[in-house]
Amino acid sequence: MINIKMLIRNLLVMTLLLFVIVSTSYAQFRTLNLLATTPLTLDPNTRFQKTVPCRKLDVTLVEIEKRLLKEGKKLTTARNKKEMQAYQKLEKRYLKLVKIKKKLNSKRLSSCETKTSRSTREAFRDLTRLLNSQLEQRDVRAQIHSYPFISEISQTQNEKSILILNEGDSPIFIKDWLREIDEQQEKIVELARGGFERVRTERTELAQLKTPNPLQESALGMDDLGESGNLDDLGSSGDLDDLGTGRSSAGGSLSAYTIERDENLRQQVRILFDTKLTDEEQQFFPDPLNDPESKEPLELLFLHYYVIRPTPDSVGQEIQLHLFILDASRDYTLYKKATAPQPWKNRSADYTGAVGRELSLLAEQFAQVANQ
Repeated sequence: MINIKMLIRNLLVMTLLLFVIVSTSYAQFRTLNLLATTPLTLDPNTRFQKTVPCRKLDVTLVEIEKRLLKEGKKLTTARNKKEMQAYQKLEKRYLKLVKIKKKLNSKRLSSCETKTSRSTREAFRDLTRLLNSQLEQRDVRAQIHSYPFISEISQTQNEKSILILNEGDSPIFIKDWLREIDEQQEKIVELARGGFERVRTERTELAQLKTPNPLQESALGMDDLGESGNLDDLGSSGDLDDLGTGRSSAGGSLSAYTIERDENLRQQVRILFDTKLTDEEQQFFPDPLNDPESKEPLELLFLHYYVIRPTPDSVGQEIQLHLFILDASRDYTLYKKATAPQPWKNRSADYTGAVGRELSLLAEQFAQVANQ
């Protein structure tokens, strides 16, 4: 009898040890997920065209937003006073305005988006595929994810892709979900724009005093983008092998980033991560369009915004990136980085070269640290 009890106890201990070993191995060697959001411009005047129809759409959307705020306050008042009939009437009117706003936003995205904004987004989508292929070839246990753009999703796909983020949440179509993500990003962009302008002003003042080389890292904390500082070869060839050879560079490493201190901006990024992108268990949709029910853990969120402006000497144009990294695998610290300005020759390669180096090195170094 004693031998049987000891045997059972030993089996339980062995089973527990095996479970711990398997769990540890899975956590150590599974593929880590990095989600890169859709690129947006920091300049609100360059995302949409300024044609007469597009301007009219802008004005209408502003008016709709004002009416929504007004009707929302009335809804809250009626609910607090428990005036059910008035509440139902107001709710119907409010939902009608929401429907109109969605329709106008869809029209704006499909017909008013600038060529630069569209080409940048499309180039980024292709870039993530290429980067994942490069990471896989180098046996890097990390995958970069990105979501489709609203205008790319057909009505049939939208009706088939119904998402439920948390248990008990109302189902939501993928277009509506992506629109909520986009609206939250707009709030982040608005806050980030102020910090970006300050960096721009400081850099211009330094240029006037000392005329520094814009491709070198300056006292502003802008990072070296490579030994040559030239991204044209990278972008034009489409070959990202060079991204793996610059591991000693600061680019892509969190050590090259500084901690974001703006509490309001940090809060808006957390809202994006916690309420729009992940559920209560920090799970996200890797492929919401083709597999709306599958979820995986999300460890890293990569936000990237760009601005295209005349160079300080007004000879040409330059592109500069403003990056944010949310490390959800550890302490939810939000990091930021402004890259050194690069020449902009109206080619998407000028953009993908800069973003590609950042993303590739970041994913590789993040995976190495997480799997140690």
